[in-house]
Amino acid sequence: MPVDPMDDIELRSVQLQYPNQRGSIVGSCDLRRVPTDKGDILVAVQGDTTKPAIVTYHDLGLNYASSFAGFFNFPTMRSLLDNFCVYHVNAPGQEEGAPTFPEDYVYPTFDELASQMLFVMTHFNLKSIIGFGVGAGANILARFALANPDKVGALCLINCSSTAAGWIEWGYQLLNTRNLRTKGMTQGVLDYLMWHHFGRNPEERNLDLVQLYKSNFERSINPVNLAMLIDAYIKRTDLNIARTPSGSPQT
Repeated sequence: MPVDPMDDIELRSVQLQYPNQRGSIVGSCDLRRVPTDKGDILVAVQGDTTKPAIVTYHDLGLNYASSFAGFFNFPTMRSLLDNFCVYHVNAPGQEEGAPTFPEDYVYPTFDELASQMLFVMTHFNLKSIIGFGVGAGANILARFALANPDKVGALCLINCSSTAAGWIEWGYQLLNTRNLRTKGMTQGVLDYLMWHHFGRNPEERNLDLVQLYKSNFERSINPVNLAMLIDAYIKRTDLNIARTPSGSPQT
């Protein structure tokens, strides 16, 4: 029988790439503590600061490394760093190894988290930014843009909720924050975070990515600090924005 040349292939020269690994993004960032009216926040600067600014903001249970490493490490996306400087903003206490906030610490509201962007822009002498936010971070950047439209050139918002939390979300999140404060990262909280990021059937998603997120939730995030961020998220106010249907006489 004829031999198909594709039947026998040597793979010695093939190198596997893991674009979701965070090592390269951590090593390439300059970590800065930026003072704000609500305490210091960590900003990881990636790229040439003389170039236009992209500001990222992460989702619940993540930080700059776990949320954006896969995107900026992906080969076709690396060219962004040739033309922009990326400022990865971390919500208070969400960076890896963050100390636990004291019980009497008052976590900023989402409007106050958005206002912290002004301190970031002043610290780095930025006149205008491009916002890139996911989930809770998208909501924060949307608030900042609505309050400061002259400082935002563009927005890329992924899974952004523009409304206040409903009763079901509020009750479920309240239970999660209680568990995080008293028991740490329980299976129930872990299941919620997996649902938040991957939907109802995370096992149907990219298994490597699912495992990466699960490992991050279990090992890298301070549970008490995460509970405070989630509590602020469920207390978010409505952004009061709406999209007018095409051809509608409404304003």
